[in-house]
Amino acid sequence: MPDRTQAPVYNKPEIFALPLVSESYLTNGVPYFGMTSGNQAAVKLELVFKGGHLNELANGLSFFTAKMLTAGTKNKTAAQIEETIASYGAFIEIGSGYDQVAVTVYCLDKFLKEVSELLAELIQEAVFPEEELQNLKNIQLQNIRVNMEKTSYLASVNLRSRFFENNHPYSRVITEDVIKAIDRKDLLSFYPELFRLSDCSIFVAGGRIDCYSVINEIFGNIPVEPLSYADRWQQVSYGTGLVHTEKEGVLQSTIRLAMPAVGLSNPDYPAYALLNEIFGGYFGSRLMKNIREDKGYSYGIHSSLVNHLEAAYMVCGTDVNKEVRENTINEIYAEMDRLCREPVSESELETVKNYMLGSYLNSVNTSFAVLEKFKTLYYHKLPSTFYEDFYTSVNEITSEKMLDLSSCFFDRSKMLLVSVG
Repeated sequence: MPDRTQAPVYNKPEIFALPLVSESYLTNGVPYFGMTSGNQAAVKLELVFKGGHLNELANGLSFFTAKMLTAGTKNKTAAQIEETIASYGAFIEIGSGYDQVAVTVYCLDKFLKEVSELLAELIQEAVFPEEELQNLKNIQLQNIRVNMEKTSYLASVNLRSRFFENNHPYSRVITEDVIKAIDRKDLLSFYPELFRLSDCSIFVAGGRIDCYSVINEIFGNIPVEPLSYADRWQQVSYGTGLVHTEKEGVLQSTIRLAMPAVGLSNPDYPAYALLNEIFGGYFGSRLMKNIREDKGYSYGIHSSLVNHLEAAYMVCGTDVNKEVRENTINEIYAEMDRLCREPVSESELETVKNYMLGSYLNSVNTSFAVLEKFKTLYYHKLPSTFYEDFYTSVNEITSEKMLDLSSCFFDRSKMLLVSVG
């Protein structure tokens, strides 16, 4: 019988190199990245285009053009597209973010050719039916009207629109006016620019077959137009200050706080990542112990480092009873001050370092997950040894380094705090 009064022997996990991802090009020069998985029949095919807020001509264009991709083509209605996808047991999702638009399909390898042919049809022959567009606009209008009653939504919108200054694309928010202004002719005009293969990279994970040959057969012969425009983004500058918005009839307040940070390629990024985990990055963080466990102000509070292609920042947020909003804000600041004033104990450092490494190892347990990590390396132009180097650096960080970094980082003059409720 094991002695339950004694903790089990603990073996520190070790970092390992990411499995290799093959890199090649289709016949027309489109970058192709693949990772096989032995006997796994499932395949994840992802076409990632340069899009999102950063590269759209006007607010909302990237989102609506992406959302309407499966609404109909020259040869298929929306219902027929849905039936075709279902007949192959496939699943498709299309997401428009800050920097990119991703068209992702999950299917069995034996149907990869047929599913790829459908994707090629979608990115070349979509017609954006007026009736489908109006239905989508009505749905989005209703969603916004519902969200406008939520303090969490309002706080996030307020933070983003104020944090990124000078009308930077990252500050854009899709409002009712933006939705109403979207027109079919605008989508038809933007569509060939958004979904052109000259701005696309293809990622494939899984499968027991030669996926490259299948993908090259379908997409490799599509003509690739040379790029005809420069990047539209401008230098990011960040807003600061304290902004509170009263909202009648609600019982809770939402708090959102943001401050500039360093990007993934910065040598100090591992230290910032460790500091974030200690501050509010995991369930045992300083903020959780204070705000949730000690004060009982919230069910949860969390901070994270966000890395867009052209911006890096820390964001922290929570929902609390409106009567304790000011107290919660003060406690957030108090935890920052404590990190600037008192060295982190060796035991806490060790716990957080082990948590970070364990979370990473748990996050790369499938070929799909490994390819996601590789995409981060690819789009942020990081070396193949980034993750190994990252965790080696994390393990070498001392409490003195944390103290020095905290004193520089937690500068209230560089923070924006928004609350609603």
